[in-house]
Amino acid sequence: MIFLFHTQAKILGFFLANLPIFAALLQAIIEQFIFLDASILFNKFLGLFIALISFFEGVTHLMFLFLIFYAQAADQLLQIQSLWRHGARTAIYCNWMCNEFKDLLNGYLTPAGMRQQFLLGQWFRQRYIEDLKFLKDTYDVDEIIIYATDVNRTVMSALSNFQGLYPFGKGPTVPVVPEQYLNPPSQIIQPPPEVGDNALPFQIQTIPFHMQENQDDKNLRGYGSPACGSAYIFQAANKITAMSKRVEERAKPLKIKFANMMNLDPQTLDIFKLSNYQDTFTTCVYNNNPIPKGLTNEMYNELDQLNTLTTLISLYRTWDQARLLSQPFMTNLLKNFDEVGSTTYKFHAYSAHDVTVQLIMIAMNFTSSDCVEQVWNGSKVDNKNCIYSFPGYASNLIWELWEDSNKEKYIKVLYNGTYQNICDGLSDKCSYKKFKEIVLQQNLDFDEGCKLPFQGKTVIQVPTWLTTVTYLVLALVLIVVGYGIFLLGGLVKKSRKRQLLGGGSVQQSR
Repeated sequence: MIFLFHTQAKILGFFLANLPIFAALLQAIIEQFIFLDASILFNKFLGLFIALISFFEGVTHLMFLFLIFYAQAADQLLQIQSLWRHGARTAIYCNWMCNEFKDLLNGYLTPAGMRQQFLLGQWFRQRYIEDLKFLKDTYDVDEIIIYATDVNRTVMSALSNFQGLYPFGKGPTVPVVPEQYLNPPSQIIQPPPEVGDNALPFQIQTIPFHMQENQDDKNLRGYGSPACGSAYIFQAANKITAMSKRVEERAKPLKIKFANMMNLDPQTLDIFKLSNYQDTFTTCVYNNNPIPKGLTNEMYNELDQLNTLTTLISLYRTWDQARLLSQPFMTNLLKNFDEVGSTTYKFHAYSAHDVTVQLIMIAMNFTSSDCVEQVWNGSKVDNKNCIYSFPGYASNLIWELWEDSNKEKYIKVLYNGTYQNICDGLSDKCSYKKFKEIVLQQNLDFDEGCKLPFQGKTVIQVPTWLTTVTYLVLALVLIVVGYGIFLLGGLVKKSRKRQLLGGGSVQQSR
């Protein structure tokens, strides 16, 4: 255990630091049997007394360390779940250097983003494989399950992350079989000599992941439409609330300053467009792309703070909105923890977006639009746990489920590597029972709350070929009917003519 390593280091450090004291103690004991001057003997025993006090102080300290070690060692880590934002990406808004970015306006994961996720994966490896010995040294399909949204940057982030968790040299080797079984059918290709017995070059480990289409991904994309059909209604209303108007008013100086720098009409800007500009500038900073020359660090930070607040306002302004939109993820979180003991999975990983992370941070009472506005205004902050910075690239939440020596389960949560106060907000440790009660109590029914009332007509798209065939059939039917009518008309005329001829002959016979 990591605690044992630190305890051993403390013990060794204590004895090394007190070597002079032990030497003095030994010398004083020897000199007790030699006749010395009384004053010298007194000084020796005084030094001995001080040394003994120091020694017992050190022993007390060591006993305290041992108590901590055994208390911690008795606790067992049962499961971890982690939600992270993808790494650095390209721009998604066409508001700055559009001609240069026109082929990249899809939020692609950049090399900088790959590196961020790779290093995050290495942090996971250091903590949960090397230090805590929780996960196996090599990938076990029954230990880890990974989910990503149906977006390239989150998929590539998951792959980059797990290259850090299981780096070169941790992948599988091929079985001892004839070469023909290691080649695709009818294609004999010799692998490079350096591959050797490794399945892949450098003994790379590939990792599977799971995802759903956007409209079905309630866990990771429940923050808005299309997963939550009614979200666009209240999210549109959020932009005209009293809070939005307050922020708009207070941001006027920033808006004017920004408009002058960009040579824009201030009337064309609002806080949400400023937020979009900030998003683009952030991509430039992380990927070494140019930013406006007049964009100072001070203005950049102001825009960044505003971006945090406008995102909170627009997507999940109220506590009830956050309770509703976060319900699928929080329910799934509890489900996974409840299955400990009946499943082999020890690590559930989720690769998603900034707004996914921010939404779940609200559900965990780590932030809110109210507390961030209070920070922005410089007023008193009601929420002691208020995280007022935006979840940047590769920001992450980690839930750890532990069990103590009394078989009581408890939760600890890290945000960007730091334990956070949870439940009552006074401790970074909370019993799982209490944590579950809080989550279940705050959850709202996502499916019911996200129902979208029927509006307008349903549009059904009919294939062109079916339309053409339908017209041809109708034309054929009309021709047949027309010809039938023509034939019927001829028969009627003949029948009348016969009746006229038959009637004349009768009159003549009378």
